[in-house]
Amino acid sequence: MKSPLVLTLQDPAASDPELSGGKGSRLAKLQREGFPVPDAFIVSSGAYREFAALCGSSDLTSIGESLAGTSLPEALESEIRSLLERFGPGAYAVRSSSTMEDLAESAFAGQHETYLNVRSADAILQRVRDCFLSLWSERAVAYRSQRGYDHAQASMAVVVQRMIPCEAAGVAFSLDPVSGDARRILIDANHGLGESVVSGESPVDHWVLDRERLEILEAKIAVKALQTIAVAEGIRHIDLTGDASTLPCLNDEQLRSVARLVLDVEAKAAFPQDIEWGFAGGKLWLLQARAITTLPERWTRDESAERFPGPITPLTWEFVEAGFHDSLAWSLRLMGMPPCPGRWFASFDHYIYGNQNLVERYCRLPFEANNLDQLEDLVPRFRDDFRWVQQLPVDWMRDLDGYLIGIGRACATDLASLSDRELWQQAKDLVQHGSDYFRPNIAISITHGLLCRLLHKLVSFVAPQEEVTSLFQSLLAWGNTKTSQINRELQEMAAMVRGDDALRVELAAGTIDLHPAFE
Repeated sequence: MKSPLVLTLQDPAASDPELSGGKGSRLAKLQREGFPVPDAFIVSSGAYREFAALCGSSDLTSIGESLAGTSLPEALESEIRSLLERFGPGAYAVRSSSTMEDLAESAFAGQHETYLNVRSADAILQRVRDCFLSLWSERAVAYRSQRGYDHAQASMAVVVQRMIPCEAAGVAFSLDPVSGDARRILIDANHGLGESVVSGESPVDHWVLDRERLEILEAKIAVKALQTIAVAEGIRHIDLTGDASTLPCLNDEQLRSVARLVLDVEAKAAFPQDIEWGFAGGKLWLLQARAITTLPERWTRDESAERFPGPITPLTWEFVEAGFHDSLAWSLRLMGMPPCPGRWFASFDHYIYGNQNLVERYCRLPFEANNLDQLEDLVPRFRDDFRWVQQLPVDWMRDLDGYLIGIGRACATDLASLSDRELWQQAKDLVQHGSDYFRPNIAISITHGLLCRLLHKLVSFVAPQEEVTSLFQSLLAWGNTKTSQINRELQEMAAMVRGDDALRVELAAGTIDLHPAFE
């Protein structure tokens, strides 16, 4: 099926990052969830591929030069002009939206072009083409090369969005991105358009708010030197003087409005957020949002001590780490979470530590609910977001047969007959076999933890506080899991030993011969 060339934000397909890129797909989701996102349409990655095909070059080293002499396809130009007539005259922002924007360990911000206050249809068409070309700028190519990304997989969508004539604008973070402190909301702002804030070219006002009470904890009002304004076509930085340079660009109520907005976006996304926003005519607009995944490392044994209680040799950890992080990447995609930007576990002095900041961000409850009614309202969302949970354990148990057959085949191999190279290959094959079976494990573990915390919150809403813990533990005790089955069997064995004096004496003396499998 042929990809659409142009999509409005209301089109369900616009939420697909493969079509709309990271920026475009996020804006589509945010607007459909009711956030104040300015209207826009998206020139899809399919349109880019049709444009790229016109240059007739498959040589990745020269495709940028070839595209520089290529015009947009006539059908694409026609669709863009038609939508611009429907949207009406005015100023637009034309923003690149790469399909690689949401890759782990990568922040493509600043690698591709953005153009503000573009007004005529001809100029918008030219800027769409320029955004396509920015995929092959020297800067963008070098960035992908440094990170080992396949240039052939690179593609570009473009967001054409009504531009808001902001009186004040800036960014907000739902947690402190430097310390990882989730109790603090950070807001940076300046007069005019937000370009002066994101560019970092001038001092801007900075606030820290308490997440729970939305009280201002810190306020650093800068002597602001520049303001970005729209001109006849494009933007310009102008000098700020007098009161405008020294007075705060937001009042307390506006600050709280921005803080509530970033918290609402975080609640919908179930992950800490970095947003761009702006005030115009007294209305607060949401201009962009992205997950905060780059957090400082905070290594502890809190998460890892149960999984890895003792020291581990470097070779063993190399095998285990590869399988674990493969499972983590697979699981986060399945759960619709942002990719993990760093290491979840790492080895220090042969002991394994967990990056506690990442653990807390990915394993927290993906919602805010303060009473039973709010929790009930979230049921449809739980049903949609966790529908896959019912099938995953079934699939994993079904895969157990193939896993055990593979283990049996490995056990039946005559290791003495293998050369050193064959032995090494046998070891790598066995590790890969285990990693393949382990792949859903992290999704099951994280979801199990989330559902247990959800049950605890539910119990806390309906039971007296002093009874919550015991009732929660009683409910979990009746769960029919593999762990509970083994616990019951161990309990039965212990009761049998306690009832047989001779057996108890022999076990204590170590005189009973165990089956080789249990030695």
